[in-house]
Amino acid sequence: SVAIVTAAYMFVPQVDVMLHCAANISLQPPLRTALRDNYTGTKSMLDLARACGPRLRAMVHVSTVAANGH
Repeated sequence: SVAIVTAAYMFVPQVDVMLHCAANISLQPPLRTALRDNYTGTKSMLDLARACGPRLRAMVHVSTVAANGH
């Protein structure tokens, strides 16, 4: 959730590895829900990763076939 990502910014100075493995895996979600869960959530995590700066050694993203859309 956006609230969780926002709260996570307090840990930015301590983060060196991030793991992102959240998505909506429903095969036919409404477009707005799919974008919110799969695109916007991932973008928020990438923004958080950028905020970590050079201390961040790895950002691992795990997706799903349903999140891929193919």
